[in-house]
Amino acid sequence: MNCQSNNLYGYEYDSARTANLSTSDKHQTTVHSVVYKTTRAEISYCFNYDEFRSHGMDYASQVDGALDNLKTSMQSALMRDCIVRAKRQKEKVEITVTGYTDPKKYRDQECAYSGVTIDFAKEAVHLIDSEAEPYFVNGTLMKIRGGGGNPLLSDLRAYWAAVLLDSIWNASVPAYQELRQLGLLVIKAEGKSVNPDAKRSLASQRSIAVEVKTEAGEVWKPGQKPQPGQVVDLWNQCATHNSDGFSDAGEK
Repeated sequence: MNCQSNNLYGYEYDSARTANLSTSDKHQTTVHSVVYKTTRAEISYCFNYDEFRSHGMDYASQVDGALDNLKTSMQSALMRDCIVRAKRQKEKVEITVTGYTDPKKYRDQECAYSGVTIDFAKEAVHLIDSEAEPYFVNGTLMKIRGGGGNPLLSDLRAYWAAVLLDSIWNASVPAYQELRQLGLLVIKAEGKSVNPDAKRSLASQRSIAVEVKTEAGEVWKPGQKPQPGQVVDLWNQCATHNSDGFSDAGEK
């Protein structure tokens, strides 16, 4: 069964929201959801409507929190010395959004991508695996890349998360906006199919991770501490952030 629209959640970015913020916090912005409506009563083997109805609002709140954290993390990442140096030397700054799924497979072999067809020649976000780009066409069967539909689903999750985050960062992080205007940003998306952390709940396995690095390959991993006898190269720690809880209600 194909949905008429791919949007079960509707996000809008409000750069001037001040409700429930203290006076000192009124300059902050936030992402908020949610168009939490569905008129569907039918059963689908492509989308778990029971999970959506029972947990959708909770998942939406978790997504909002993850998006806020990613906004703050990007602000911090772009202040790192290596990013400032890269900008000064007009080197590219690469942002990679990685998408993961849970291990469940689509039970209906006719489940299909119901979003808009993407012309990547006109888009700022590209897939690391360019061979997946031709499948971003409305009506493409999810099984086309094998793996029970998870490879394509993770590609889609990574891409659409990258598009959303790009719009948020561009609207709320001046340093990001400046890099974008200077043509120094490279935004990539990569689906890695099933989340390797099987100990996490199914909902949290459906997630994304974000990495920021310079053209010279400098990558910062926050919180990394050397063990006794170990040497950590601080110069090569530049900017990365992994999000937890950016999950989708109702998958499969």
